[in-house]
Amino acid sequence: FGVVVIGILVLRLWALTVIGGADYVARADSNVIRKMPIAAPRGSVLDRHGRKIVVNREKQQVVIDLQDIDSKQLDDVVQRLGRVLAPNPFEVAQTRAKIRKAVKNAAPGQVEPVVVADDVKEKAVLFYLAEHASDFPGVDVRPSYARDYLLGPVASHILGQVGKVSEDDLKKYPSLQLIDSIGVSGLEATYDNYLRGTNGYDAVKVDAAGVRSDSGLRGLPPTPGNNLVTTIDLKLQMAGEKSLAESIRRVGGTSEGRDARSGAFVAIDPRNGEILAMGSNPDYDPNVFVSGDPASQRVAANLNSDERRIPLLNRAIQGEYPAGSTFKPITAIAAMEEGIVKPSDLIGCPPSLEIMGTRFPNNTDLNLGAIPLSVALEVSCNTYFYNLGMQFFSQHGSPLQAWASKFGLGKPTGIDIPGENKGLVPTPKWRQETYDTEIDKIWKPGYSVNLAIGQGDLRVTPLQMANAYAAIGNGGIVRTPHLAKSVEEPGGREVYAIPKGNETDLHLNEADRQALLEGMRLVNDGPNGTATAVFGGFDVPVAGKTGTAEMTQGTDTGWYCGFAPAEKPTIAACAVVEHGGHGGSAAAPVVLRMFQEWFGVDGGNATGSGGSD
Repeated sequence: FGVVVIGILVLRLWALTVIGGADYVARADSNVIRKMPIAAPRGSVLDRHGRKIVVNREKQQVVIDLQDIDSKQLDDVVQRLGRVLAPNPFEVAQTRAKIRKAVKNAAPGQVEPVVVADDVKEKAVLFYLAEHASDFPGVDVRPSYARDYLLGPVASHILGQVGKVSEDDLKKYPSLQLIDSIGVSGLEATYDNYLRGTNGYDAVKVDAAGVRSDSGLRGLPPTPGNNLVTTIDLKLQMAGEKSLAESIRRVGGTSEGRDARSGAFVAIDPRNGEILAMGSNPDYDPNVFVSGDPASQRVAANLNSDERRIPLLNRAIQGEYPAGSTFKPITAIAAMEEGIVKPSDLIGCPPSLEIMGTRFPNNTDLNLGAIPLSVALEVSCNTYFYNLGMQFFSQHGSPLQAWASKFGLGKPTGIDIPGENKGLVPTPKWRQETYDTEIDKIWKPGYSVNLAIGQGDLRVTPLQMANAYAAIGNGGIVRTPHLAKSVEEPGGREVYAIPKGNETDLHLNEADRQALLEGMRLVNDGPNGTATAVFGGFDVPVAGKTGTAEMTQGTDTGWYCGFAPAEKPTIAACAVVEHGGHGGSAAAPVVLRMFQEWFGVDGGNATGSGGSD
């Protein structure tokens, strides 16, 4: 019996190794262990107090691994998959076309699976594909992550968006994989290296038919990205956005602001350059770029279709406007520093001033007589500053433009998000290089006169003006504004403090600055202040300036810039309402609302009634 049993075993072993050996070797070779990549979740974005603004949500993707399916099988799989993934029977053909397009666009020799459905929420679809895996060779369902902007449009222009990795991205950053998402704008782009984690993988067995099964092998879990702590105060951000939207609606119903459709605001801590809040209106919900549903895709595709509104434009750093009378404090400090005027000098404030045959009007028909600098700022007397403009014209070089440049106008501030515009401070050299005819190349007195009141060719961004006012408030230090504060591990341990950037001390004469502050205080609480109707009765002393900038088309644009407390400010802010009319009624209420939130006090009049230039 033992001899018989041993003989049977020997014969079976001979059959397996000699007769069927080649077949079993081929089968073993066709069963391979494959590493299926798992995307790492990006880090969260937090406000300065740790409140979450952006997190991740898990999503399910349907993919096809082209290594596990031949061309004959592929067409059958696409036919079946189209029926499963189509949202309704009428969109089967369209769904199949999308799948074929995704497969066709795969890079030659691509080893990573092709995503054919990015965010599948129907559990029935996922269960069906799992239960019928043999009918879908090469098809797999894998987890991934999508950004979740918790507050929708809030801070959307600051946060930015993420997008799919492109071929150019892969060439530029070899460590990237096709399953990665990469920041394409805002903080998501600037701090992408910190926010993006390290991908992992699942180990799965794939048989000769392309069907996957659990290999029992252990994969490598992904490492989440770090969290980004911003300088933004979320409550202040929401107060600014709400107030700006309300102001645009309110002044849009008046004759002065009938063309109002958009605006922006910026709030900065003058002590360190941290951006406390920054918003642009119209805004948009970044989630429409994340969701794969057709309705969201249609919204995303048409966001910028209205050329007058352009929600994707970040007006806080990309909107370029004449500054209007908010430029007058820069004119005043430049005139005092250059010895052109003393605070006590009395200069006439007539209804208009004629210069070389051209009449330049004041903002009032009254003759206010000879007034000092503080009163000129309080009532925003144009003719006072026309006189200063004429004196700047007679100076050697371009001292007013030089001081504007020192305060950061006409060049990028260096804020840590992409897309910032530099604005324009017009100079004689600029005219020479810009215009063609000899007469247009000449820098005329009227150009200096207009520049002195923030008009003419001057173009500034709200961020530039807020940063300039922060410098006036802090004693003359121009700082590089920044939005990121630190980088933290997912557990909350700080791993990197964001450098604060450059600082430039303008070495302002303190007596001159105090004289300027006196006038800027009167703007907000003086008997004839252009913003007294808004800030009068506010419990914190405010120094600031209104502005009503004339536009080449449409109604005037309203500005307000200021800081508080006036002597040792902890916040400086600017607001602009495009075509909103008077700055005192359109823009000043936006800043008041933010100051109310920042200091936790009431007072003032946020309706804007009675505010002027």
